[in-house]
Amino acid sequence: MRSALARAHGACKSVPICLESSELSAIVDARRAIGLAREGRLVEAATALDAADAAARDLDAVAVADEVLAARALVARRRGDSATAASLLQDVVRARRERGDELGALRAELDLAELEIVRGQPAIAAELASAAMASSVRRELGHLAARGGAVVAAIDLIELRLEAALPRLEELNGSPALDAASAAQVAVLLATARALSGQRAGAVELAQNAGAESRDELDRRLAAAEVALAAGDVGLALELARDTAVLAERSHRTIELASALVVVARLELARGDRGNARAAASRAAREAAAAGLIRARVHALLALCALARDDDDPSSAVSYARDASELALAAGLPVERLVAHAALDAIAGQEAVADPSAPSAATMAPTAIEGAARLLTDLGLTAQRPFRVIDAEGVPSDVADANPEILRLSGRALAVDGVREVIWRHGQELADLRRRSLLKRLLFLFASAPGKVFSKEAIVQAVWNVDYHPLRHDAALFTNIMRIRRLLGEDGSEIIRVTEDGYRFVPPRDFLFVIPR
Repeated sequence: MRSALARAHGACKSVPICLESSELSAIVDARRAIGLAREGRLVEAATALDAADAAARDLDAVAVADEVLAARALVARRRGDSATAASLLQDVVRARRERGDELGALRAELDLAELEIVRGQPAIAAELASAAMASSVRRELGHLAARGGAVVAAIDLIELRLEAALPRLEELNGSPALDAASAAQVAVLLATARALSGQRAGAVELAQNAGAESRDELDRRLAAAEVALAAGDVGLALELARDTAVLAERSHRTIELASALVVVARLELARGDRGNARAAASRAAREAAAAGLIRARVHALLALCALARDDDDPSSAVSYARDASELALAAGLPVERLVAHAALDAIAGQEAVADPSAPSAATMAPTAIEGAARLLTDLGLTAQRPFRVIDAEGVPSDVADANPEILRLSGRALAVDGVREVIWRHGQELADLRRRSLLKRLLFLFASAPGKVFSKEAIVQAVWNVDYHPLRHDAALFTNIMRIRRLLGEDGSEIIRVTEDGYRFVPPRDFLFVIPR
């Protein structure tokens, strides 16, 4: 397709008959801009679009103007200006209908519905897709009806109605009625639906490999990250989301950057890393607002709500949650609205959510309720957060789930799991502390305050619960610290260091200690 457009572009610049056909030249430039934009080559796309625009201005041809508008909408979307892209597509739909081009209007209407899905406005997308599908079915336009079905399935997936989304997507997958781009999108949606329903095997690979010819590397990585999140593979989802964010920033792709960052913020909160979560959530909120992404912005606000709650700033937490709730209500995001109201309830109690329009779980699918509960747990916005994690800087965070996979305990240089009473080092479970009560109390004391110097007096009082006496305690203290160092490995003496005033715990940078509160 790209080479064909390039040849046509060259021909229209060199063949005299094409030079006289300005309409054809403008259309070729506009379609070339679309192809370049889809490949992420935005500078070249803008140049081609300027050429098409210049040619169109000299013409009195409505069809050419529509073609240029449609191309400009796609380039705006790729640049991250989804609001402008939506406005331009609305103009295209209106112009085509006014001149009686219903087929072209339906195509643009479905383009707009797909864009509203990306923006996170399923209520608008549903209205557009339903109208386009009904018209397409009446006119026996199977390819457009199939595209409309894919949009409806995407809406079902956003609202976590898996019982409706999964069979529709299974039916659409591989349909010859779909073009390459729509077929790739269906494959990604199907991978997500399968992962959410427990069919996790091969889901990430399906999303990553779908539409290799019609989707660029950035699109495929983002899709894989979101499917990995749906499948519960926290380590892979976080790795892919971080890589996607870096690539999106380099490529100046705001939409993909914001979408990746909300995944990063959610998972960093789930594993208790507030510093990285704060950076990701703050940036995601800004980028999502700039790009006009409602759903991504809601998720970023919910993450900021959780961080404000951890900072003992209930006023800011309530403000973030209310903003998220209002945006979710306007966009038609019932799962996110339920999460926002549950967060308000957890932060400020029932008096903070006296709202007759508050969402009711009774009207939602069980899978939607489960999805909302999982998001609340990941963000730490549940009323009860029974576990505390402490990082290498000694910064504590409260979390709802101490699952070792979510906290990535096995992937750290050192982790002390006070819930299961084990030590992890570089992926290996080194020691079971359940029958070593004295060593456990001593290690937990150090792990609770990395960097702090503990005097012998403080250690004996905390571990033995008696007053320190050098003749009775020095030998026992030295022996037990040596045992802990051996448990920690060859660098144990570097982790528990002797100082002039006592002992200091200096763990690796990715250290984590998790304990029941």
